[in-house]
Amino acid sequence: MEETMCSSPKTAEEAPTMVDPQLRHVFVVLAYLCLLMLSLRQAAPRASAAFAQQGQVGDTLLRLTAGSAPRARQRFTLTITSPSSGGKLQLLGVVLILAPVSQREAASGAPRVPLAPRREAPGIYEMPVMPLQAGLWSLHLVVQEERGALGGLIPLRVEELPPLPTWFVWRMGLLTLALLVYATWEHNRRGDLDAFPPALDRNN
Repeated sequence: MEETMCSSPKTAEEAPTMVDPQLRHVFVVLAYLCLLMLSLRQAAPRASAAFAQQGQVGDTLLRLTAGSAPRARQRFTLTITSPSSGGKLQLLGVVLILAPVSQREAASGAPRVPLAPRREAPGIYEMPVMPLQAGLWSLHLVVQEERGALGGLIPLRVEELPPLPTWFVWRMGLLTLALLVYATWEHNRRGDLDAFPPALDRNN
């Protein structure tokens, strides 16, 4: 008695599954964005130590403080206090002036940034400062004293931002290259699939 061997057709569960191309594209883009954000976070400049500087206008001793050292193209807030006035400090005007580095700049006039001191408590003023260019600035202040209003200046240096690390440039280049290679491969693969349509079922 001959035993006949018949092969049963594969069920849907046994058939090989293919990843949806749209889902694969989304996964690749999300992976690229995650690596990009991680690299930006690692390359971000570390917060510097708290900034503090002293100056004097007339008989009034002034103290400038900030959460970190002033850096170019970054907003920061200056706090002005006076250890010698006993909480009676009165500011009448504050202007930041960039120190000229050449005779041409001195003749044309240095950039001026007027500030708006906000009194937070007796003898404590806070001033938000817009992003500045790197260089040596002079903080010109007018202080009200018993004998009248007196003006003076306190030098303020704004540091340049540190350059991007070399490893960050290389990583961004490699990630972008990998994304371009994937896009090219996907484009060529889709073209090959379009050039060779699936064969018709032989049973038909």
